[in-house]
Amino acid sequence: MEINVIKTYHFEGIYGRAAKATLTDLKTDEEKTIYFNDYDYDPQVIWVSNKVVKIGREKLNINKDIYNYRLDNENNRELPPPKNNS
Repeated sequence: MEINVIKTYHFEGIYGRAAKATLTDLKTDEEKTIYFNDYDYDPQVIWVSNKVVKIGREKLNINKDIYNYRLDNENNRELPPPKNNS
């Protein structure tokens, strides 16, 4: 059984105010970026199933999907839902 964790990061840099999310396989310690979005401070992360996660507005299959706003021609620049810190 795979055990994965999603970590989100906010940073300001060459691409502006952005957020990225990395997927880490806790058994192998392998890490990959699966989400990179502009104007996103602290994206909400919801696991839909063992293989599907919703980060901000994007629903991703962790085995094959990667979201990168720079490649998204339909990016509407609305802020995605933030993480609930309550």
